[in-house]
Amino acid sequence: MDKGLNIYQRILAVMADVSYVAKGDKKVNNQYTFVSHDAVTACLHPMFVRHGIAVIPTVVSSTQNGNRTEVELVTRFYNADDPQDFFGVTTFGYGIDAQDKGPGKAVSYAYKYALLKVFALETGDDPERDALTNHNDQEPGASHQMKTQSKSVGPDWGAWFAGFETDLAGVTTEEERIALRDRVKKIVGEMQKAGEKDIPQRVADALREAKERLASGNTNSEE
Repeated sequence: MDKGLNIYQRILAVMADVSYVAKGDKKVNNQYTFVSHDAVTACLHPMFVRHGIAVIPTVVSSTQNGNRTEVELVTRFYNADDPQDFFGVTTFGYGIDAQDKGPGKAVSYAYKYALLKVFALETGDDPERDALTNHNDQEPGASHQMKTQSKSVGPDWGAWFAGFETDLAGVTTEEERIALRDRVKKIVGEMQKAGEKDIPQRVADALREAKERLASGNTNSEE
């Protein structure tokens, strides 16, 4: 390791060594696999040691709503040979647990995605697409009155998507976004069974963009 490298050069060195994290064998509800927090940290830990990078995650804020924990996490990447040389990224995590594991799940989620995004690691995961595709039929309630209903779906998926976009434009909180996502899960499943591929991906992309908009504090959909 060249101790003269700055933190960004060290990040690039890690990216040169690692570009992909494989999904594990464990399935969620016997439906789909995912890249776990442990898999990401196990992959990157030896790279941090090799390239002299110290990674420090810090919880900036957290909220508890019933069994749901939300955290804001700042993860800083330090040059181990020059601690004044560092940068940080902010991510958000959500954890749901009936006992006391919600905070840990939320932190692990936020930390995992900080690592995945900083090092541009491919996983094959699409959290929004997975959340839409793998579902149950129970629709949680939402404070925002959503107009997208199963009965409105017909063969004209484009028209349905236009209505979905209208609903999404009116979302002002992450809770409302998740409620809308959960509401359309069954509809998206019907599309996929019918062989429709484009609209489900557009739904996932739109939900992801809305999540980023809300995380940035911008509730105006016209950016």
